[in-house]
Order: sequence, then structure tokens, then C-alpha cells
Amino acid sequence: MGFPFTDNAPNLAAVVIVLFIASAIVFPLRIYIRLSKKVWGVDDWMIVAAVLPFIAFSSACLSGSFHGIGVRQERLTDDQAKQGLKVFFLFEILWCITVIPTKLAISFQLARIAGPKQFYVYILWAMSAIQTIVSLVALFYIIFRCKPVSYAWNTSTPGGHCEPASTLTDIYYAATAINIVFDYGCSILPIPLLWSLQMNANAKITVAILLSLGVLASLSACVRLKYTVALTNATDYLYSISNVVIWGYAEIGVGFFVACAATLRPLVRRFVDLRASSDKRSRQDHLNALPEDVQLASRLGGHENGWYGELKQPKVSTSEERLVPQGQEIVISKSVQQSSAGGGTSR
Repeated sequence: MGFPFTDNAPNLAAVVIVLFIASAIVFPLRIYIRLSKKVWGVDDWMIVAAVLPFIAFSSACLSGSFHGIGVRQERLTDDQAKQGLKVFFLFEILWCITVIPTKLAISFQLARIAGPKQFYVYILWAMSAIQTIVSLVALFYIIFRCKPVSYAWNTSTPGGHCEPASTLTDIYYAATAINIVFDYGCSILPIPLLWSLQMNANAKITVAILLSLGVLASLSACVRLKYTVALTNATDYLYSISNVVIWGYAEIGVGFFVACAATLRPLVRRFVDLRASSDKRSRQDHLNALPEDVQLASRLGGHENGWYGELKQPKVSTSEERLVPQGQEIVISKSVQQSSAGGGTSR
């Protein structure tokens, strides 16, 4: 009997697919920019270190949507429910593993921007150290809180037991709170940091906006915390944890995406420059294809958009001298004729 794919399971699958595709696009672009500009740094090694855990994390979350997570209890058999709990256990472990290098990549990236401004660097080191330590504590507690480990998803194991659920809940709260503070700090820090650097205003605004997108990760963590608290009173556990998985994945996925997208400004600037150059060439080619008189009128009149108005013929002036006999003398007679698009005169 196959697992039902209904209730909240499709929403979980959709979130994972969208964020993973977005991250899969910006990550190779980041690598290309860093290598082509020869500015490879520690933050790049961190995001590379996060790739394999992020792929495994994405696979576990997507697999959970097809193995009971997000499905109402009455639709699942006991064996299917155990399988769903096993996938959720894997989700918890991979979340703790993936969040560390992802957040460190953002932190090292900001530290690179801070440069000699040691005050900002010290703040980043402190936040990074606390976030890493709390995530490692949560990781080892989740793995070893039950003996044997399989008792975490199969409570029918003989002789098995787990530490009190309240302790795990407290660790959840602490880890989530630390990550929220970290995300907000990394979102706010670029604003005063960039403002003091020698960059043009447009560059400052662009980079600040990209880095401040990390606030979306903190919002995801806030929503996840809400659903984590609600788990204490949940009666339909596998259905309820689907929202924890969705927002937990969103937190990591958005963080990974922002860490990569914030480095793509040179590529965006190159695209804009090429677009402007292409538009300029297109206008010039269009102009060169016109008759010479229209080209001249366009350049003189500034009509570069293809609207030339009513073209007037240039003024023509002619002069003619004739020998006219008058009596015994020969007199030189001169006539001048002028014409324009508006009319002509002669005398």
C-alpha cells in the first residue's frame, strides 16, 4: 500500500522544490563569479561545505512529503506512521548539520565586507560562535536522547527509552531563538557597515538589499517557533509537524539562496551593461539603414527613436549672371533664386 499524498504533504513538496531550484541556480553563478574575479575566500569554502548537507536535507524533506509527513493520522497505517517519524528524525539531524555552514557563509561574507572595522567583525564572530555551539548541542542531543536511537521513531522497541520531551523542547526554543537573533543581526548589520565604505550610493543600496533579504530567514524561524510550541498540544503529530518542516526548510533554503545571491552583483551589472550596449547598437543599425537625408535629419534633430516628423528639403540658392545688350552698351544682369520647402523667391 502506497503512502497517501494529500492534506499538507503537497505544500511541503512545493516549498522544497521551489527553494531548491532557486538555490541550484544561484550557487553555480556564485562559484563562477568568485573564480572569475579571483576573490575566493573562507565564505566560499563555507557555502561549498553546505552544499552536500543541503542536498541531503532537501531530499529528506521532499521524501517526508511522500512518507506520511503532513498527512492526517486516520489515513496512515502504523508502519507508515513509523516511517514518517523516522524521516522527521532525519530532518532534525540534517537541519542542525546544514544550518551551521550556511550561517557561517553569511557571517564570513559580512566579515569580508567589514574589513578593518574590527567592532563589526567581533560582533559577527560572537554571533557565529554562539549559533554554532547551540546547533551542535542540539544535534548531539537529538541523536542520543533515545536509547536505542531507533526508539525515537519506533516506541515498540523492547527496553527503549528517551529523555524527557520537555528538555528537547527547551533545546528547540534555544536553538530557534539564537538563529532568529543571528538572522536579524546579519540583516541589520550591512546597513551601517556599507554606509561607511567607499562605494557609490547605488552599489551600497543594492548590496544592502541583497544581504538584508536574510530577514526572510528569520521570519521563517519565527513562524517555525510558533508551530514548534503548538506541537506540545498536538493530537495529530505527523500532520502538525509538517508546518515545522516547511518553515524549517524555508529558513535554510532562504539563507542558502541569500548567501549566493548577494555575490551576484558583478554578473547583474555586466548584464545591464551588455543590454545597454545592445540597445545602443540596435538604434545605430536602425539609423544606418535609413536614407542619407533621413539620417542627417535624425542626427541634426535628435530623432533617435524613429520618429522624424515632417522632413523639409534643404534650402537651395542659385545665382546666374547674363550679358544683356542695352543700346550701345553691354550690361551684366544678375538674378538670384532661392527656394525652400515653404516656398521660393526670385529677383
